[in-house]
Amino acid sequence: MITLLIISCRSKFIRCDPCRLEFSSTTAYEYHYESRHANVCSICQKIFPGAEWLKLHLDELHNVLLKLQKEKGGKIHKCYVETCSKYFSTPKMRRLHLIDKHKYPKHFPFDLVFTGTLTFEQLKKRDKKNKRRLKQREAIEMDVDKKPKRKNSFKQDPMDALAQEFNQKLKIPQTISFGRPTKPVLRKRQRKKKKDSAMDIE
Repeated sequence: MITLLIISCRSKFIRCDPCRLEFSSTTAYEYHYESRHANVCSICQKIFPGAEWLKLHLDELHNVLLKLQKEKGGKIHKCYVETCSKYFSTPKMRRLHLIDKHKYPKHFPFDLVFTGTLTFEQLKKRDKKNKRRLKQREAIEMDVDKKPKRKNSFKQDPMDALAQEFNQKLKIPQTISFGRPTKPVLRKRQRKKKKDSAMDIE
């Protein structure tokens, strides 16, 4: 804190090194630091408005144990209200709970845990970047699919050939009945052909 004051007295501005922004007062700098650099995810670099939001983000997106718990059907999405101890299986269920029980507005950014605090321009840039990455991945996958597959130069094992031949000759019955034999339900009806009569020929 002392170094900040000395810098402030010499240059009259406090500079934030990561952002390269300058602030006229320590209060403005501290506010900027709290809002932009204090609660940043160390894994994906997303910014959050508070420590509780950062903790929720780390738990729901980067915690491997909770991901495994979710795959088994566990409830890992905690209610945003600190005094509420409910957990939900999906973010949608949590959103409905927040609107219904805690009277959150419907236009609240419920995806804040996943996106962080991004401005509209930052969201647009991120979406464009994600679309570009997706297109690149699809192009790479298409190139891989188009490449001709090499035929195996080695001969097939005789046992494998025998197994394939056996599978091809295996007959599967059309109908299976347990107990008394029944008539098959899905049998194609054959239409009887009318025999030519003497009247039709004339």
